[in-house]
Amino acid sequence: MADCGCGGSCKEKVLFACSGAADVGELSDKVARKLRKDGFGKMSCLIGIGAKLDSFLQTAKNSNTIVIDGCSVNCGKKAVEAAGITANIITLTEMGMEKGKTPVTDELVNKTAESIKKSFK
Repeated sequence: MADCGCGGSCKEKVLFACSGAADVGELSDKVARKLRKDGFGKMSCLIGIGAKLDSFLQTAKNSNTIVIDGCSVNCGKKAVEAAGITANIITLTEMGMEKGKTPVTDELVNKTAESIKKSFK
C-alpha cells in the first residue's frame, strides 16, 4: 500500500484499459500507458480479469482499481463487475470523445491523462 499524505495508508492505483479496435479503445490504452509513465498508477491486463486469472483478480481486488473504457459498450466495466470487483470507471465517450471520429494524437493523450489525474485529486 502507498502512504497517504495524512499518515495513513491507501491502496495503490492500478489501471485496466480497454484496448479495443476503435479509435477510443486505442486512446484508452495510450492514456493508461501515459498515466503509468507519469507515476499516477500501475497498469495491469484487463483480459486477465475477463479470463478470471487469479493473479489479475487479486491485484484488482486489493487495489484502487481504475478502468478506462473507450466507449459506452463498457467492456472493461462489465468485466470487473462480473468478477465482483469494485472499480472507478472512466468512459472516454462521456468525456467528449466520439467513437470512430477521434484522432489519436499525443496532444489528446496528454490532455485526457491530465483530466483523469485531476479527477482523482
